[in-house]
Amino acid sequence: MDETNLDLNQLIEYLKMLDPQLVLPHGFANPHCYRGWYDELAFEPAENVTVESMLACARAAVGKTFTAIKGGDYTMKPYTDCWLSKWGEASGQRLTREYLESQVRMVSCQVAELQQVGPYTTHEQIGSRLKEARVRAGLTQGQAARLLGLNQEKISLIEKGKRECGVLELTAFSEVYAVSYEWILGQWCESDLPEETVAMFEKMPPVDRRKLLVLLASMGSMY
Repeated sequence: MDETNLDLNQLIEYLKMLDPQLVLPHGFANPHCYRGWYDELAFEPAENVTVESMLACARAAVGKTFTAIKGGDYTMKPYTDCWLSKWGEASGQRLTREYLESQVRMVSCQVAELQQVGPYTTHEQIGSRLKEARVRAGLTQGQAARLLGLNQEKISLIEKGKRECGVLELTAFSEVYAVSYEWILGQWCESDLPEETVAMFEKMPPVDRRKLLVLLASMGSMY
């Protein structure tokens, strides 16, 4: 396997080939001088970053002059090698094409898993599940919109089944509502739980429901 660093121009050209809205689980941000070799470029590791953001970051670094941690100014050229490293650290990771491709494959696998839906396959049924999850979390559409970074009209259309819920939006709904992909997509239903458990949950105040859902999600439960 080729472990050669991408130079800045190669990095930009590779990112240009990807969907700008694709979110990589382990990407980068904030360029700076790499402490291993000050004349080389490092990016701060970052989680859940869009390709669009990383591309803008890489483009902004071309021709930019950075001051090294121990002094001295270094200008980044198109042929400058790139690393992943926190500011001030010399033990960086090579930023290679193979590394970025592995992140893209990871996202592709997640998408494939989400496409394996259960009984709830229509937009209307998924929207109904999302509305149920929002209400159980004790959130209004307006509150959910602020937490999700979406407008309220979009949430309303998704819940009515009049707009498709994309993979990235589904991920956000899952995190904010503290429910699993499986539950939203109908791969798991309440009939799997004792009636007493469901009844007890329904009687809980919305705030307590939310706390319980978050706790169960952190424990790896289906919720």
